[in-house]
Amino acid sequence: MEKFPLKNQSIINQIKFVVSIAVLTVTFLSTSIQLASAIEGNETDRLALLTLKQHLVGANSPGPLLSWNASLHFCYWYGIRCDRNRQRVIGLQLGTLKVAAAGTITPSIGNLSALRVVNLSDNSLQGTIPREFGYLKQLRLLDLSNNDLHGNIPIELNNCSSMQNINLILNSLTGKIPFGSSDYHMKNLTMLTLAANYLSGGIPSSLANLSSLDFLELSRNQLEGNLPNDLSRLSNLKVLVFSRNNLSGTIPSSIYNLSSLTYIDMGSNKLSGEIAPEIGFLFPKLEILYIGGNQFTGKIPISLANISSLDQLDINSNGFCGPVPENLGKLQNLSLLAIDYNHLGSGKDGDLDFVSSLTNLLELSATNSK
Repeated sequence: MEKFPLKNQSIINQIKFVVSIAVLTVTFLSTSIQLASAIEGNETDRLALLTLKQHLVGANSPGPLLSWNASLHFCYWYGIRCDRNRQRVIGLQLGTLKVAAAGTITPSIGNLSALRVVNLSDNSLQGTIPREFGYLKQLRLLDLSNNDLHGNIPIELNNCSSMQNINLILNSLTGKIPFGSSDYHMKNLTMLTLAANYLSGGIPSSLANLSSLDFLELSRNQLEGNLPNDLSRLSNLKVLVFSRNNLSGTIPSSIYNLSSLTYIDMGSNKLSGEIAPEIGFLFPKLEILYIGGNQFTGKIPISLANISSLDQLDINSNGFCGPVPENLGKLQNLSLLAIDYNHLGSGKDGDLDFVSSLTNLLELSATNSK
């Protein structure tokens, strides 16, 4: 094999040396960039937390947030959870601890881009929900319940593609429900709790795009209009609650396709029409059925007795008529039966025959409204 002349070999050695130096330089620079990025991430998170603290406590005593100071790495601050490398904040858990007194949530929370869990519940927070929450692509749980937040729910929350649980119950939020737009992708959301606010407008059909939803709680708002047919697309739905609103119209036949439902509360609305006679075959897993305080008419479906899992049945304060089905005694798990304030019976002997069938229900503790 032909060998390179000495001169050429020297040049090759020089090239190898230069390449080696270049590789070491690139490796060093790459490591430096990664380290600088980590430090920058740390500093960004630390500054965001300090700004958050300032807005949460304001002029009040810092209380549990006293540890949020320069003497400790922020990963050891109260209520903070970081990743394994202590580089980024992934959890902000300050719920039910009264860390704030009429404080607010600063938009700087959007700089904590690695956050997975935010719990600021039960802290008397005021102000609005920052739209910067929409920057938190890894956020899975958002609990701002039991505060005094007002204004609209920011539509930017739909950008949180990893979201699994949103709880905004017990606030003073207004405007329309913004979730489920086809322009966004919140396909992992399983729980949506918006009860006890001042939300208005109708129940949006777009909620049907939240394909993983199994818990939907919209009670005690100012919602109106008909129930959307598209809710029937929520095939995983187990809990459906929209009581104490101003909803009207009949129950769409498509709703009866939600065979996974275990809890239905439509009470205290303006719903009307008759209940499907075959309801007892359509909701085989149902445990709770509250439809009291509406304008339903017709007879109490005999098929209800086929829902062996039924624990509570409240149909009070409606326009139901005719006899009370005697086969309700088959519901061995029934603990509450509320049928008062209807037009039941015919005014003839036998109207109370159903009572004898209930004597075998050992769990039944009350027969009046909830």
